[in-house]
Amino acid sequence: MSKATLKQRVRHRSTGDGKSMYFGKYVSQEGSEKLRTYEYHGADNSLVYKHVLTPMNNFLVELLPLWLAPNLITLIGLILVGGSHTMFVFYCPFLDGDAPWWAMVVAAAALFAYQTLDNLDGKQARRTSSSSPLGLLFDHGCDALNVSVGTMTMASILQLGTTWRTLGLVLSGHFVVKNTLHAVRLNEDSVLVAFTRLLPFIILNSMAGLWALFSPSDIFSTHPRLFLWMLGLLNSKLVLHLMLAHLCGEEYHPFRKTLVPIFYVAGHCGFCMLEGVYEAINEQLIVREFFFLSLAAYVHIVITVVWEVKNVLGVSVFTIPHNPKTKSSTELAAKSS
Repeated sequence: MSKATLKQRVRHRSTGDGKSMYFGKYVSQEGSEKLRTYEYHGADNSLVYKHVLTPMNNFLVELLPLWLAPNLITLIGLILVGGSHTMFVFYCPFLDGDAPWWAMVVAAAALFAYQTLDNLDGKQARRTSSSSPLGLLFDHGCDALNVSVGTMTMASILQLGTTWRTLGLVLSGHFVVKNTLHAVRLNEDSVLVAFTRLLPFIILNSMAGLWALFSPSDIFSTHPRLFLWMLGLLNSKLVLHLMLAHLCGEEYHPFRKTLVPIFYVAGHCGFCMLEGVYEAINEQLIVREFFFLSLAAYVHIVITVVWEVKNVLGVSVFTIPHNPKTKSSTELAAKSS
């Protein structure tokens, strides 16, 4: 085969902006340009945040070493809640059962540490002049993952078990309709268009809920954590796509290829249930396959997006590669207000 032929074949395997037809780039060339100029605008006007959490966190951030990267602070918080979650996987595998009192204290402390570190990462970024869209993406990505992890731990503590209450608790964490309406009105966008972007979340979680409630083999009772981990990973992946579209100033395309096998098998299960051919459904195998598919897709998008965004912005992920010009807690408080 000649070199010219080989080059021609290679060109056919990618699109004009460098996207591979198999494992495409998540950040386009146009998105890269908008990503570099992105500015964050956000506020929390709650009384607790203003008068309790902000003074406390302004004091705590001064205790952090200047070499500690904001993303590392976020990751430490996620590891803490992940550790308490793992502990309850051991004590309450089916989201109920006897757990020692100290395990609940550890879970509460881990959650408080997470929300504190989740606030400190932004303050540390401003303090060390290392703020970037990557930090925002990393922060919200960890928050999305913590929704499922934290609610499962809460369900175990409340002894909700493998019931609709647990499923409802986990699913409710992914929907903030009030904030969606507020954002739409603020930006003068169409409410209908905004809610069409929620369709994948609604369809995914509705189908998962129907599967759990009407499963022939009662799959949610036999594999509750595997089921919820799968659902949490898929929702977290959709959130990452949404955040990336926002940061890059691009249109959010809600329907992802990852959801296709989920919809197909859910339809297959529904058809088998209607026909009464229950032996044709191996739900234990299906939920395992879905979990590993969801895990692989989630790991892929996290690694790829973090790598692409850091390269576009020219920043480090877990280090601060310069001597930061520090800002005092007074300056941080002024910016937070």
